[in-house]
Amino acid sequence: MPSLSDITDRSSVVRALAEYDRIGQEEFLAKYGFRAARVCYLVHDGKRYDSKALLGAAYGFQFPAEGPLRPADFSGGDATVGRVLARLGFKVETDIEPVPLPDQRDGAGESEVGASSAPPDPAVVSSRTWIFQANPNVFDI
Repeated sequence: MPSLSDITDRSSVVRALAEYDRIGQEEFLAKYGFRAARVCYLVHDGKRYDSKALLGAAYGFQFPAEGPLRPADFSGGDATVGRVLARLGFKVETDIEPVPLPDQRDGAGESEVGASSAPPDPAVVSSRTWIFQANPNVFDI
């Protein structure tokens, strides 16, 4: 099974960067089936790139017989994509906005979206998802 750790050739990422620049972000993402990055970016020559899409394409350049990786083949983010890119010598940036604690918000005592009793606007509510993962060998779940 293909893996991000298989990508060891920096030039395959450079080739993906060149293609990205040549055809543009929208066409590059459509070609490889990825969405725009939300958190993790590769920074090269002062420009930010969609890191997961670039690694998917880079895999195809390094292993042409196997083709590029698709979005479902691996997870994105700093812990996966960022680690591989850093290992290959690329700069990686993440955009993570800290969630303020209740006493740090304006209008202490009000809800995050305001004091209105109307249902919150989905566009205003944070899109963060929290996952609790426990080791079943340690915890009785």
